[in-house]
Amino acid sequence: PIMYISVLSFKFDNFEDILSAGFDFAWPDSVISASEPQRRWIEKSAWAEDANGNKWTMRLYLDHGDDDDDDDDEEDIIITVLLEKEKRVNSNPSNATTKFSVILRDANGSVAKERAIEDIERQQVFDEGNNILVRGTLHFDLVIQPEVKVACSRVSSQNTLVTNMRKLLESGDMADVWFNFPQGDCCSAHRFVLTVNAPEIIQLFEDTDTIPIQNSNSDIFRCMLHYIYGGSPEKDFVLEHALDIIDAANCYGVEGLKLEAEAALVESRSITAENVVKHILFADATQCALLKEYAISVFAARSKDVMNSESFLELARSPELMKELMMHIVDYGGMVPPIDNDDMRTMSVITLRKRLEEKGMDIDGSKEMLIARLESSA
Repeated sequence: PIMYISVLSFKFDNFEDILSAGFDFAWPDSVISASEPQRRWIEKSAWAEDANGNKWTMRLYLDHGDDDDDDDDEEDIIITVLLEKEKRVNSNPSNATTKFSVILRDANGSVAKERAIEDIERQQVFDEGNNILVRGTLHFDLVIQPEVKVACSRVSSQNTLVTNMRKLLESGDMADVWFNFPQGDCCSAHRFVLTVNAPEIIQLFEDTDTIPIQNSNSDIFRCMLHYIYGGSPEKDFVLEHALDIIDAANCYGVEGLKLEAEAALVESRSITAENVVKHILFADATQCALLKEYAISVFAARSKDVMNSESFLELARSPELMKELMMHIVDYGGMVPPIDNDDMRTMSVITLRKRLEEKGMDIDGSKEMLIARLESSA
């Protein structure tokens, strides 16, 4: 599949007597090293298999100190979680960089803590008031997200024309149109550039040379102008303001920037159970097919946590979206449709866009719009 999110559950029994244990997440070579052959380790393990046939093993290593240490009360017991992936025979290996996060659940199945693989405080786990241990059982979920790479057709040119165009924007020389912002800021541009690269914006200047910008701040709008003049937005700025950039680019018809910001957001894998509803609603409103597809796959993988959140009520107000989500869960779970699927209705957005690009057709819009364009060209 193009994108895949797995949530695997691991349960470890008989923890009721380990009341002084602490958590330290690390990889095997940082836990059992040749320099510490005298230390004694007790191992607990559990395994689970994802939909692609990959076997994942989570191991807890309990450090019981040195063999010569007779004072059990002062032993530092450390629990270390290790992840080992074992491929089944005939499965296709992946070169993607995988992102992991660990969810610690309480006795009610709710999220007690979700974070990357790193330290978890011992007190939180073993404090009876937190209700983490269920009859001595410790429950982890492991969230696995492969790296996502979205190819954008736009290639940044470094020739002198592009360089000079950016200098022209920054200097304001020969500017003949201006944008005013509520904060009192102002920036300028050139009709001939906007006519070629941003026709929807130039239409706003039909009877004037100055227009007010009410729905975007000056930093976001300047980022959009920089792109219109051939520049590439800074990655960190795009990730920090991705939704605002997409919103502005969608409003003013700067399709390329919208697609690049959407791709950067999806590749960042920053959508979680806490913010997935916001992203689904936003993607649906701005016709970001790729973002919506990925957000839905996150929802499908974490549906229990999302449905227990307050944000789910916002989603429940849209019957059409709810129907779409339920159908995706039934058909694919946390997966996005396969690359080689020939049914356009169940084809991934990346595949649909690739086929449209091959035909020289527009790749922006909702998934339904992409399918309609392909069907009309058949």
